[in-house]
Amino acid sequence: MRIDDYFDLCYCVFGIYPFNLNCTISSEGKRAAEVREASADESLTLNRLFHKSGVALAALSPLALILPTHAALPVDLILGVVIPLHSHVALNYIVTDYVPKNLRSGARFGVLAATLLAAAGILKLNLEGPGLTGSVKALWADKAEKKDEHH
Repeated sequence: MRIDDYFDLCYCVFGIYPFNLNCTISSEGKRAAEVREASADESLTLNRLFHKSGVALAALSPLALILPTHAALPVDLILGVVIPLHSHVALNYIVTDYVPKNLRSGARFGVLAATLLAAAGILKLNLEGPGLTGSVKALWADKAEKKDEHH
């Protein structure tokens, strides 16, 4: 597998290149590449997804709260993807704006790790627990209702 194939695979799966490559041809005809850290906020595709995910969050969040908890699983699963994606791109904007250049690679790795951890946690909550909607509704449920749900 060539390195270009690896980058294309990462782009297809995750929507980002692991590194942004700026390739140039030297005077001797050799190909040189300058490697920079991956940044989700520089990707046109992820920027479009970021804006669409904001609309999806605005529409799906109230819908999830209106639906009965047992009927909200499809919405919970969609939110379980949309929330980490939206947060990932937004946090990369923050890294670009506020983190010094020499620390950005580590910060972006931390953002990616946090995104993957959040997505895994939300998926586990949705599949093995009450789901996002059930968890949020439980914050405002009466204590009597909580006891009835557990027994």
